[in-house]
Amino acid sequence: MDIAILGAGKQAEKHARAFRAAGVERIAVADVDPGRARDLAQNLGLDLLDIAAVWSDRAQAVVVAAPTPSHADLVAQALAAGKHCLCEKPLAGNAAEAASLADEARKRRLVGMVGYLYRHAAVFAEGQRLCRLAQDDPGAGPLGGLVHGWFRLGGRGSHRAWKHRRDEGGGALREMAVHMLDLLLWYVGPPREVRLLDRRLLRGRRRIDGEDVAADAEDAVLLLYVDQEGRPFHVACDLLSPGFVQFVELEGERGTFWGSIEADRPSYVHSLGGGGNYSAGRTVLPPPGDDLYLRQARVFLDAARARTPPPVAGFDESVPLHSLLDQLEALS
Repeated sequence: MDIAILGAGKQAEKHARAFRAAGVERIAVADVDPGRARDLAQNLGLDLLDIAAVWSDRAQAVVVAAPTPSHADLVAQALAAGKHCLCEKPLAGNAAEAASLADEARKRRLVGMVGYLYRHAAVFAEGQRLCRLAQDDPGAGPLGGLVHGWFRLGGRGSHRAWKHRRDEGGGALREMAVHMLDLLLWYVGPPREVRLLDRRLLRGRRRIDGEDVAADAEDAVLLLYVDQEGRPFHVACDLLSPGFVQFVELEGERGTFWGSIEADRPSYVHSLGGGGNYSAGRTVLPPPGDDLYLRQARVFLDAARARTPPPVAGFDESVPLHSLLDQLEALS
């Protein structure tokens, strides 16, 4: 299967390397800035395409790695051209757009998948399994009954100006919190209630590519997510942290799950009485070792070749997520 990548930034490079490692021989790249696309093509040995030529190119699948405001339009064009599509998050600007794209992919029997990378991490898959066990059969797992949780994601920001401008789809809510909300929907299902506890801009100026840039999108956000049983989960995300920080913490009546893809912060399960293949005490989980972009590429390729819905992060799953984002935007 041939792949065409729309966009030539950091994410495009990661996708290109992943699909090459997954065995894709021909990868093409296109960007509204031909110079950036040319540089990436030369650096990685990719084919170079003009944007207008993508839709008639022989590539059977498209990766949308362009800025957020362009996602819905580029995905729609890819589907209209009969191409499977892997889109960087978020899929669209609102729930109505996401639902329309999901419907179109379904009608055309095309695979649509969104780049929620944490879905492909083994540690978060184990967290989801334990979370479900704590809800469905508390006595069988190491956590006991589920009580509450923390979902944290922070990064430095300052990579691209658009990431700090609200009208261009930037900000901590859509850049960072969207990942943790996706995990929460996967872990506990749709919320009974979601609240925007705090949303603010702390750094109004950013130094990006040697220029002083004004920022108007929030760079810190704190959310409360209450599941159908009334259990609270807090989501804290920012574009302020000097270094990457990310974890999921689940607290049960008799145990804790703490998981992260940070290699220097060991994930673990601590249980008072054991259960579900865990002994009492602290069990350190295997460190992250897999390339999540490679895992994602393989899942996407398998689904596209079989023309079957992807097992995780399909377009349909983005519709309730965008409904949550719409609610939160309305609260601000």
